[in-house]
Amino acid sequence: SEGITPKLFRKWVAKLSDDQVAAHYIRHVEGMTHEPYRMNVGHAVVKEFQHRSLKEILDSPVHALCGLAELREDALAPLGLNTVRDVGNWQCFLLARALCTLAGKEITETETQGEHRMNISNALRAEHVSKPLKHVLDLPLSAMSMFPEKGNP
Repeated sequence: SEGITPKLFRKWVAKLSDDQVAAHYIRHVEGMTHEPYRMNVGHAVVKEFQHRSLKEILDSPVHALCGLAELREDALAPLGLNTVRDVGNWQCFLLARALCTLAGKEITETETQGEHRMNISNALRAEHVSKPLKHVLDLPLSAMSMFPEKGNP
């Protein structure tokens, strides 16, 4: 996207005073506000991490995340998952998230007459490649080829 046209921009700022233009520039271009941006992450992280910045949370151990707090601190370490950032960038998580998003948009083979089929064969073990995404969502983690076969909970 190339943004708004110069003509439209001039029309928009013509109604503003110089001070208003400067204030909009500072806020929208430089991203500065009088108050710091805040986000309530109380339902995403456990209590001891709720008042930390997002950057601090990213570098925190995985047990900072609600739902993973019950795990031993080193439970996910064999998978290379030591921090929240590791979990968020983990290829297996990203693939699972993509599958969840795409499953609702999948068109059945009868609707497409076999055309425009996506190939996710490199992401799934051979026995699961032909399954629809809606069924893939219910498979164990070990169905994904990059996940250890013994990695099922």
